[in-house]
Amino acid sequence: MRAKLIYEKFDEDSDPIDDMDIGINHLIKKWIIELNSIRVPRLRVDEIINGKINIYGEVDISWSDLTIPDYIKFGVVSRNFSCCFNGSYHFFPDKAKTMRIFCYDKLATKENIKKITKIYAKNIRIIDYTNRNRI
Repeated sequence: MRAKLIYEKFDEDSDPIDDMDIGINHLIKKWIIELNSIRVPRLRVDEIINGKINIYGEVDISWSDLTIPDYIKFGVVSRNFSCCFNGSYHFFPDKAKTMRIFCYDKLATKENIKKITKIYAKNIRIIDYTNRNRI
């Protein structure tokens, strides 16, 4: 029996990097599994394309204690995207119907959000808790 070449795909329609559980998509899937094990409601991912998470539904990752790694990026979110702003815009979606951003330590601005997303300013809601004491 002759061994297959390393350049051959495992399946006709598969990607060897995904099949071997390495690369950015594997890291994203691992983070989602960890997130879903500790949070409700569960984040339902429809697809991961080029390292971006596409969700045809709603995303709620608005917990103030949630750390979002630099490799997590959202592409298209077909409904609402809710998050807690941690000083970084890296995970904001490219496109979403509406956004709710909860700000505790640092304040997000619509101008900065509009630079990286395709969301109408009237559909962006920033909830400012920066001057309130958290219990």
